[in-house]
Amino acid sequence: MKKTFVVVGLLFAFILAGNTTAFSQKNKESDAKEAKQQDILRLLSLNGTTAFGVRVFDEQINAIKSTYPELSEEFWTKIMKDISPLNMSIKAIPAYDKRYSVAEIKELIKFFESPIGKKYASNGGDINAEVMSAWKNWGAEFAKTIGERLKELSKNKKK
Repeated sequence: MKKTFVVVGLLFAFILAGNTTAFSQKNKESDAKEAKQQDILRLLSLNGTTAFGVRVFDEQINAIKSTYPELSEEFWTKIMKDISPLNMSIKAIPAYDKRYSVAEIKELIKFFESPIGKKYASNGGDINAEVMSAWKNWGAEFAKTIGERLKELSKNKKK
């Protein structure tokens, strides 16, 4: 009986120790995940993503305000608490989380804190606008060329 009690006691101690270790491991994983998410939010701020989100957010709010001028400021104050640019940034976390390790996020943060990284981030919006314009013009030229070639094919088929 005494032997059984000792065995049961040891078994209980091992189970308890295993659960404590598992709980501790889950806490460490949770803390590591939270730290990575905070680093990603910092990166989004440094690389201009958050600022871009704020601009888009403000544009959307202003467009809706002009569509519904009868809505009170109290309504907009409440909405701004529920739907904020920070929430937009939080939505971007999974895209970075699945593509970059913790170490890579930290390296990106270092880059965007450097002088060239800051320059890159500050010019990002202007560069993107310029590239989009160039692509739009290229698309128009491409469509025109396709149209002309299709007309040529149509003429050649008629002959």
